[in-house]
Amino acid sequence: MKIRYLKLKNWLYVTFAGLLGVNLSCTKEPMALEYGTPEATYRVLGKVTDDEGKPIDGIQVEMYGSKDTTDVNGAYNVSCRVIPYDTMTVEYCDIDSTANGLYADTSVAVSFREAPYIGGDGHWYSGTATVVQNVKLKMK
Repeated sequence: MKIRYLKLKNWLYVTFAGLLGVNLSCTKEPMALEYGTPEATYRVLGKVTDDEGKPIDGIQVEMYGSKDTTDVNGAYNVSCRVIPYDTMTVEYCDIDSTANGLYADTSVAVSFREAPYIGGDGHWYSGTATVVQNVKLKMK
């Protein structure tokens, strides 16, 4: 009898919370934005080079779930549209094994505090903030 009462009570709580729009999620992926949530597009571009200044191709660059791979000139361009942040972490990983040498993975905190936002709508969307971040990777 007590278990039946607890099940009914829990069902009522969940139903009532659902009607109010309460939603819980257990995921590491970026959250889906709901209507009325401030957001902005963050773009980081630049070149990845070695200690001698030579461009490195085949380096995976990741920022908040968005990925790009450097081209033969070492250039990359990643962007994501999320809730506004002052800084974001950009990760650089050598994913092509020994094709261009073995480079140590690196993370860089990129600041968007001084970057101007361009193209905002004056309401919830702040626009696009772009930062140029050139990185030198070290050999393993």
